[in-house]
Amino acid sequence: MKLGLVSLSLIILEYFRSFKASHPFSAIMASIVIIIFSSKLEIPLSLAIPLIVDIMLIQFLTGMINDYLDADSDSQFQPEKPLVRGMLSKNILRRTIIILFGAILLVTFIYFPLKVIMIIFGGLFFAQTYNFGLKDTPLSIMAFDISFGIMAILPFILSRLNIFDMSLQFLLSGGIIASILHISNSLIDFHTDQQRGSNSFVQWLNLVKLRYLVIIMELILTFISITSAYFWIMIGINVIATILLLMMLSSKVRDKREDLYYVIVLLYLFYLWVLPYR
Repeated sequence: MKLGLVSLSLIILEYFRSFKASHPFSAIMASIVIIIFSSKLEIPLSLAIPLIVDIMLIQFLTGMINDYLDADSDSQFQPEKPLVRGMLSKNILRRTIIILFGAILLVTFIYFPLKVIMIIFGGLFFAQTYNFGLKDTPLSIMAFDISFGIMAILPFILSRLNIFDMSLQFLLSGGIIASILHISNSLIDFHTDQQRGSNSFVQWLNLVKLRYLVIIMELILTFISITSAYFWIMIGINVIATILLLMMLSSKVRDKREDLYYVIVLLYLFYLWVLPYR
């Protein structure tokens, strides 16, 4: 009996460890974005909570698939990953992926109308194009932006608004912020990706050109927020984020890139909170 309980505990522990391979910060970040927009739009909790759960599950699924597919490459270039270190088996990770996909199907079809279901699976599809083909190409940023954008507009669809009800500032700002977050996230593993011969967007553009791109995007973000009631807060966030991004682009802070990325994410979550959607 005791042996059976110990075995069961070890199995449960291994399933729990599989979530370390799910890139949980991205899942939390995406969920907070949905919470922010659902709160601004006063989405009923009966819809907001399932949507938050669904988005979190999709992000967990995407992160796990990414680590599962990259296992051989990670064994050489990122040996600290849980799957490579032997903290969990590929078999358990594969089963967890199946369970998560089943949970996504269950939540989506129980709580949402057909239009929202189609959008959710559209976002899921584009998220997986990153894993299954675009990750190591210059189009990696496109897959991220589209999947992030599709997920972010779900609260608006649930509130019966359409894309024409959203301001141009909101749409442009959302796209630029998604691109900035993708670039800053990609910079964390920049040298590792360089070693394994990746041709992702940041590798393709290189660090020098990325500096100019970051400055241009931040300037556009500042310009389109001029008429906003929170302009000075927004410009403050843009200035701080620009400084942090330029620091990330320097090889001198190579070991601090992940910490800087977390700060940039928190800054832009607050930016989204004050960003007008009409």
